Amino acid sequence: MSQNRSPGPEKVIPEERAELFSDPPLLPDEDPSAYDKVVAELVLLANPHDYIDWVYVRDAADELWNAQRLRRIKASVITVAHAGALENHLYVMLKREGEAKSPEAADDLEQRNTAQRLTWGWLSLEGGELEKRVNGMLRAGNINLKLLSAQGVADRIGVIETFDKLIAASDKRRDAALHAIEARRAVRDSRSSMARDFQEAAE
Repeated sequence: MSQNRSPGPEKVIPEERAELFSDPPLLPDEDPSAYDKVVAELVLLANPHDYIDWVYVRDAADELWNAQRLRRIKASVITVAHAGALENHLYVMLKREGEAKSPEAADDLEQRNTAQRLTWGWLSLEGGELEKRVNGMLRAGNINLKLLSAQGVADRIGVIETFDKLIAASDKRRDAALHAIEARRAVRDSRSSMARDFQEAAE
């Protein structure tokens, strides 16, 4: 069964408007073709009429893309929060374990590095020795991982809320651009209707 695919931007953007989209706001690791798909979808949705409409489409595409980027970063921030909470707890456990064996021989830097290595090994979910060791330490300490993760998020809630505000602002600007296109279309339709009425009345 064939799938419906959206046309590429080269099929929905007239040549005289292509320059408006020649410099997309992409970071080095972002996919230009993905941005082009966003533009194509918005063009089909908004059906721009003139140059001003196309400028609004560009604004809407940039804001939509920015909001998607911010959501990905926010997810990464939450992951880092989880990792930080786990790493700190593992460090405390390793420190206590080292001090119990030999208080004088405990190496704080080595324990920090070990906690970090264990944390990112556990997050990789590859099922290796690092993950097994972390799971064993969590079981031995009766650690509630959900509560530990919640504490990590709580420690960074200000940063997360900032991303929420940035995302909401970008979404609002996107919607404003699309609404502006609709408002301009409504004005054109109203003027066309009035012109037809006048013409019919004159006849």
